[in-house]
Amino acid sequence: MPPPTLKDSRVRKGTVYHYTSSAGMLGILEETPTLRLTNVKFLNDSEELVYGINLAKSVLKEVHKELAPAKVQGLLHQPTVVEDSRYVGDAFELVDVWLDALTQLAPFYTASFCQDGNNLRQWMSYCSGGGYAIGFDRALLKKVMINKGTTFFKDVDYNEKSLILKNRLEKIRQASLSYSKLITSLLSGKQIEDLAKDKSYKRYFKHFQVLAISVSKQALCHKNKCFYDETESRLIFSSAKPVDNLGMFEEGVKFYPKGSLLIPFVEASFPKEAITEIIIGPMPNQKLAHHSMVLLKRRYGYSFDILTSDMSLRPLP
Repeated sequence: MPPPTLKDSRVRKGTVYHYTSSAGMLGILEETPTLRLTNVKFLNDSEELVYGINLAKSVLKEVHKELAPAKVQGLLHQPTVVEDSRYVGDAFELVDVWLDALTQLAPFYTASFCQDGNNLRQWMSYCSGGGYAIGFDRALLKKVMINKGTTFFKDVDYNEKSLILKNRLEKIRQASLSYSKLITSLLSGKQIEDLAKDKSYKRYFKHFQVLAISVSKQALCHKNKCFYDETESRLIFSSAKPVDNLGMFEEGVKFYPKGSLLIPFVEASFPKEAITEIIIGPMPNQKLAHHSMVLLKRRYGYSFDILTSDMSLRPLP
């Protein structure tokens, strides 16, 4: 019986698709189902992370100006807060420094998905010689990955005026005011060098690291609008840890060769039932590809549906 064919886009509520080659698909499905999350510095967008961080920094500058001592009184309707806001700039500088450090260290790993299982751009970009779109149950995959700890699942935002990012930066604004008030209070009768010994100060120091890491993860979910037709969703793992030197936890990082480079990645396993369907992309031998997929499905005990794309795209030598 011939497999069902897809003439149009394949958008199903609750399903996201990972486009890959035959070798990539075998690596995901064979034996223990496993996804490979690649370090963000080695993705095909040269501005990964940098674009989102720069966007965050531009909003931070706006917030910082808003909190200038001359304006704080009118903003919060508290006359004493003008005095307490004098160290707000220090807090923003801390966050800015750590955002720069996170941009350089790039302690983030990601796997990309598309909300459309029959997307021409995806077939051309990731399956130029023929490939597959693996359909995942988004809710199940998200639940499994979140239970692993430092992983989260988000849709990519192509809007430069993202409310999600601004809401995250609002937490920095609030924390900066609290920090400034704390420093003002602590400096009553103390020297500035004594602050490093104070537990409250240390808590804020680490808190701003956590906020910077949080903003960086949100920044990873922002891309230039020229990529909007990718309709991308991302699974992101962070190896950053809020410690004195903003350390990185690299246990479990592996490498695979690609051209002259070694590409760092981490692996994340998931249950077989998370895969709901596989779409065979445009290729010369779709019937043979379908036959081998049926055999693979039986061999490894999967229950996904198998479909084929009817797009007329063909790989040329």
